[in-house]
Amino acid sequence: MGAVVHFLGVVRGSEEGASIEAIDYTAFVPMAEVQFRKLLDEAARRWPLESVRVVHRLGVVRVGEPSLWMEVVSPHRAEAFDACRWIIDEMKRVVPIWKRAVPVVT
Repeated sequence: MGAVVHFLGVVRGSEEGASIEAIDYTAFVPMAEVQFRKLLDEAARRWPLESVRVVHRLGVVRVGEPSLWMEVVSPHRAEAFDACRWIIDEMKRVVPIWKRAVPVVT
């Protein structure tokens, strides 16, 4: 394999213009696992991938910490980057993971 793409999605310090301390992630885990399997199967049909690994944290994730980690291994960088972007975009669209901003307490 010629390309390994690692992606970290990190919690930003604001959500919709307001300062936050963290994001609280919840999920319907059984359905999320099914949807992730479908996404990874579809990605494998679209690109020649050696492997894909995805970790999405649940619970409170503080600003500056990663909430999403992904690794995509492919023969070429374009395929790895394209697959990584597509999986993230589709994950946000179809995987039942919800977020609630935790506002800054002053």
